[in-house]
Amino acid sequence: MYPERKQAGSEAISGFLFVRMDDLPYEEHFIPVTVTSRIYARDYGGYGPALFLLHGFPDNMHLYDYLVPELCRHFRVILFDFLGWGRSDKPAAYPYSARKQQEELASVLHYFNFPNCWLLAHDASGPPAINYYLDHPKKIQRLVLLNTYYSAMPTLRAPEAIWMFSRPLVKEVAGFFARHIKFLNRVIYYRQVGTFIRRADRRRVLVPKLFETFSGKDNFNAFLRLNAGLLETIAANSLRKEECKKAGQKVIIAFGGRDPYLNPGVADSFSELFEGARKYILPGAGHYVQVDKPEKLAEILIGEL
Repeated sequence: MYPERKQAGSEAISGFLFVRMDDLPYEEHFIPVTVTSRIYARDYGGYGPALFLLHGFPDNMHLYDYLVPELCRHFRVILFDFLGWGRSDKPAAYPYSARKQQEELASVLHYFNFPNCWLLAHDASGPPAINYYLDHPKKIQRLVLLNTYYSAMPTLRAPEAIWMFSRPLVKEVAGFFARHIKFLNRVIYYRQVGTFIRRADRRRVLVPKLFETFSGKDNFNAFLRLNAGLLETIAANSLRKEECKKAGQKVIIAFGGRDPYLNPGVADSFSELFEGARKYILPGAGHYVQVDKPEKLAEILIGEL
């Protein structure tokens, strides 16, 4: 039985009315993943294909604040926070990894049990979403990739904070200082995530909102462990290139063109990896294309219906 639906509201900022996903009605769900841990999810209802929006790190579902209102009339929009992030549980001893995130995604899809789902993945959710799609191609109608990564690619460049926390030896030192010097943690986060969002008005709203949940001890554990396995994840995924070539017809690539890390060259590599995929580059958007250009991104997705 569905929980009570949250009611819509509105928020006035500097004389303007902004509609974000918190302003729309939704149903909350707490999905069991382990005996003691649950994933937090939101179902915005609506008609059309079920579209699952997946976040990366160091983020949570609120990266889609501005995109959800653009999509609700055309899709049944569902969001969730992976374990360790946002409002989902954060078990201290959990082995956070891309493989475990794929299992978490499978639990969410099984819980809602919709046929012919769409998956939209951004940043670190790319590997679990792609691997789920390769393992269960008949269950996924479309796979949408936003400024993400998967395998070794020539122009792929790790953001500075990700580099620090994923390289051998360096990650141990960086983790020690970040755990014990909270101010440094804040500076790194605001500096790195702030550069990802090109729109200053949305940067001012989103960066503090995302940092508030990230800065907790348990959230940071998930960040460190996912980063620690990053190179191994990319190496393992590089072994699945032949599978990818046969699965490109359902893939949509939509990248912000101003991302210096997961850049248009990475989008080109994805086009080669998934033969027959449709590729879109949004010139004015950065790493968070769903924040910088939600209207254009929604137009692309609606056009693919």
